[in-house]
Amino acid sequence: MSTRYLLLDGVRYEQALERLYRRDEELQIEPLYAGTPWQDLADLGPILLGLHQDSTLWQEVDDEPEWHAAAAILTSPAPMTQIADHLRQFNQVTDTQGSAYLLRYADPLVAWFWLNSFGSDTAIHVLGPISQWHIVRPQVTWQPADAGWQVFDGPARSHCIAMQSIWRGTTTRAGSGLSLAIEIPPLCMPASQPPRCITASGTKRSG
Repeated sequence: MSTRYLLLDGVRYEQALERLYRRDEELQIEPLYAGTPWQDLADLGPILLGLHQDSTLWQEVDDEPEWHAAAAILTSPAPMTQIADHLRQFNQVTDTQGSAYLLRYADPLVAWFWLNSFGSDTAIHVLGPISQWHIVRPQVTWQPADAGWQVFDGPARSHCIAMQSIWRGTTTRAGSGLSLAIEIPPLCMPASQPPRCITASGTKRSG
C-alpha cells in the first residue's frame, strides 16, 4: 500500500520549519539537510513531511498557489526514512568541472525541468523507491491559469541507484532569473562564507 508524502522547498515556503511546527496537527517533519554539512540551512533546504491521509493540509496543497509553487506530492510503499535517505543523495551534486552544488530538487519548478530532462528509463532510476512524483505544471503568463498536476512514474522498489549525471542550468519564470542550484565552496563550507540561495526575487544568505 502506498503512502503520500509532501516534499517542501524551504526557500519557496518562507520560514518553513517555524510555520510547520505551529500547525495544530501531528506532522512528521524531516529536514533533508539534517545530519549533513548543511544542517544550519535546514529551514532553506528540502523538507520531507509525513502526515495523516485525512489531514486538512492535503486540501491546502491542492487549492493554494503558495503550496503549488513550494511543494510536491510523493507516493511510495517505502517508509519515510527510506524516502529521506534516497532524496539526500541528491543534496550535493558536481558538474563536469568538479564544482559542487546543492540541487534544489524540492522546488517544484526545478524538479519539473530536472525530471523532464531524463529519458523514461533513467527517470525510473532517479525516482528509486518513489512510485510517483506529483508536480503542478509550470505556468506561463500568456496561457490561462491551470493548476494541473503532472505525474512522474517510477518503480515501487527500495533499491536506490546512484545517479551518474545531473542536468543543471537556469530557467526563467515571469521574467525573473531562477537558479536551479545553490553554489557551495568545493570540499568545505566555511561558516564565514555561507552558500547563496538564489530565488526568483533575489539572493538570501544564511546567518
